[in-house]
Amino acid sequence: MPFGGGFVDWEASFDGMKETNYNVPCLLDLWLENSETVAVTRAEIKKTPDNFYPLIEKTGLR
Repeated sequence: MPFGGGFVDWEASFDGMKETNYNVPCLLDLWLENSETVAVTRAEIKKTPDNFYPLIEKTGLR
């Protein structure tokens, strides 16, 4: 599933990081199930920054 398509409330998570002055590296682990091809998987992963960075900007982490 693409970033934002699951159950994690990313905005609340990022807000919490901002409120607690979280200032260490963070790892985002991505996986896609049931992708028809490797090309589909790669295309979905490449979309992640387009979804991820605007949310970071919105919550003021960047």
